Amino acid sequence: MIITAFMSLEKIGPEVVEASKSLGATPLTTFLRIVLPMSKTGIITGAILVFVPCLGSFIEPRILGGVNGSMIGTVIQDQFFEIFGWNFGAAIAFILLLLVLLSMGVLNKFRGGTANG
Repeated sequence: MIITAFMSLEKIGPEVVEASKSLGATPLTTFLRIVLPMSKTGIITGAILVFVPCLGSFIEPRILGGVNGSMIGTVIQDQFFEIFGWNFGAAIAFILLLLVLLSMGVLNKFRGGTANG
Protein backbone atom coordinates (compact mmCIF):
# COMPACT_ATOMS: atom_id res chain seq x y z
CA MET A 1 0.00 0.00 0.00
CA ILE A 2 2.79 2.38 0.92
CA ILE A 3 4.67 1.75 -2.31
CA THR A 4 1.71 2.51 -4.55
CA ALA A 5 0.74 5.58 -2.54
CA PHE A 6 4.35 6.80 -2.59
CA MET A 7 4.67 6.29 -6.33
CA SER A 8 1.47 8.24 -6.86
CA LEU A 9 2.59 11.08 -4.58
CA GLU A 10 6.03 11.16 -6.16
CA LYS A 11 4.50 12.06 -9.54
CA ILE A 12 3.10 15.28 -8.09
CA GLY A 13 5.72 17.92 -8.69
CA PRO A 14 6.65 20.53 -6.08
CA GLU A 15 5.63 23.26 -8.51
CA VAL A 16 1.99 22.20 -8.10
CA VAL A 17 2.14 22.76 -4.34
CA GLU A 18 4.02 26.04 -4.85
CA ALA A 19 1.37 27.21 -7.32
CA SER A 20 -1.39 26.52 -4.82
CA LYS A 21 0.52 28.45 -2.13
CA SER A 22 1.01 31.38 -4.47
CA LEU A 23 -2.73 31.41 -5.19
CA GLY A 24 -3.46 31.67 -1.47
CA ALA A 25 -4.46 28.12 -0.60
CA THR A 26 -3.88 26.83 2.91
CA PRO A 27 -1.93 23.59 3.39
CA LEU A 28 -5.18 21.73 4.20
CA THR A 29 -6.88 23.08 1.09
CA THR A 30 -3.84 22.15 -0.99
CA PHE A 31 -3.95 18.62 0.34
CA LEU A 32 -7.70 18.13 -0.02
CA ARG A 33 -8.18 19.76 -3.42
CA ILE A 34 -4.90 19.04 -5.19
CA VAL A 35 -2.72 16.35 -3.63
CA LEU A 36 -5.45 13.88 -2.61
CA PRO A 37 -7.31 13.88 -5.97
CA MET A 38 -4.04 13.54 -7.87
CA SER A 39 -2.92 10.59 -5.73
CA LYS A 40 -6.35 8.89 -5.62
CA THR A 41 -5.42 6.20 -8.14
CA GLY A 42 -2.38 5.08 -6.17
CA ILE A 43 -4.30 4.96 -2.91
CA ILE A 44 -7.14 2.92 -4.41
CA THR A 45 -4.72 0.56 -6.13
CA GLY A 46 -2.90 0.03 -2.85
CA ALA A 47 -6.18 -0.64 -1.09
CA ILE A 48 -7.05 -3.30 -3.67
CA LEU A 49 -3.61 -4.90 -3.34
CA VAL A 50 -4.02 -5.14 0.43
CA PHE A 51 -7.75 -5.94 0.65
CA VAL A 52 -8.06 -8.92 -1.69
CA PRO A 53 -5.25 -11.11 -0.30
CA CYS A 54 -6.40 -10.44 3.27
CA LEU A 55 -9.85 -11.88 2.58
CA GLY A 56 -8.68 -15.31 1.54
CA SER A 57 -5.87 -15.81 4.00
CA PHE A 58 -6.31 -18.67 6.39
CA ILE A 59 -2.76 -19.56 7.47
CA GLU A 60 -1.79 -16.18 8.94
CA PRO A 61 -4.82 -15.89 11.26
CA ARG A 62 -4.15 -19.41 12.54
CA ILE A 63 -0.54 -18.60 13.29
CA LEU A 64 -1.12 -15.16 14.77
CA GLY A 65 -4.47 -15.61 16.49
CA GLY A 66 -4.57 -19.29 17.31
CA VAL A 67 -7.67 -21.42 16.92
CA ASN A 68 -9.95 -19.09 18.91
CA GLY A 69 -10.15 -16.38 16.25
CA SER A 70 -12.60 -16.65 13.39
CA MET A 71 -11.97 -15.07 10.01
CA ILE A 72 -13.73 -15.91 6.79
CA GLY A 73 -10.74 -17.71 5.31
CA THR A 74 -10.42 -19.95 8.36
CA VAL A 75 -14.17 -20.63 8.39
CA ILE A 76 -14.04 -21.76 4.75
CA GLN A 77 -11.01 -23.93 5.45
CA ASP A 78 -12.72 -25.51 8.45
CA GLN A 79 -15.84 -26.25 6.42
CA PHE A 80 -13.89 -28.01 3.68
CA PHE A 81 -11.20 -29.86 5.61
CA GLU A 82 -12.40 -30.42 9.18
CA ILE A 83 -16.19 -30.47 9.23
CA PHE A 84 -16.64 -31.67 5.63
CA GLY A 85 -19.50 -29.25 5.12
CA TRP A 86 -18.86 -28.87 1.41
CA ASN A 87 -22.16 -27.14 0.66
CA PHE A 88 -21.84 -24.51 3.38
CA GLY A 89 -18.15 -23.97 2.60
CA ALA A 90 -18.94 -23.45 -1.09
CA ALA A 91 -21.74 -21.03 -0.19
CA ILE A 92 -19.42 -18.97 2.02
CA ALA A 93 -16.73 -18.98 -0.68
CA PHE A 94 -19.27 -17.81 -3.26
CA ILE A 95 -20.46 -15.02 -0.97
CA LEU A 96 -16.82 -14.01 -0.47
CA LEU A 97 -16.37 -13.94 -4.25
CA LEU A 98 -19.43 -11.72 -4.62
CA LEU A 99 -18.14 -9.36 -1.92
CA VAL A 100 -14.77 -9.09 -3.64
CA LEU A 101 -16.37 -8.40 -7.02
CA LEU A 102 -18.70 -5.81 -5.48
CA SER A 103 -15.83 -4.07 -3.70
CA MET A 104 -13.75 -4.06 -6.89
CA GLY A 105 -16.66 -2.43 -8.72
CA VAL A 106 -17.04 0.22 -6.02
CA LEU A 107 -13.32 0.94 -5.97
CA ASN A 108 -13.30 1.13 -9.76
CA LYS A 109 -16.06 3.75 -9.61
CA PHE A 110 -14.08 5.78 -7.07
CA ARG A 111 -11.04 5.54 -9.28
CA GLY A 112 -13.08 7.06 -12.07
CA GLY A 113 -11.95 4.66 -14.73
CA THR A 114 -13.19 1.69 -16.63
CA ALA A 115 -12.08 -1.90 -16.46
CA ASN A 116 -9.89 -1.35 -19.54
CA GLY A 117 -7.85 1.44 -18.10
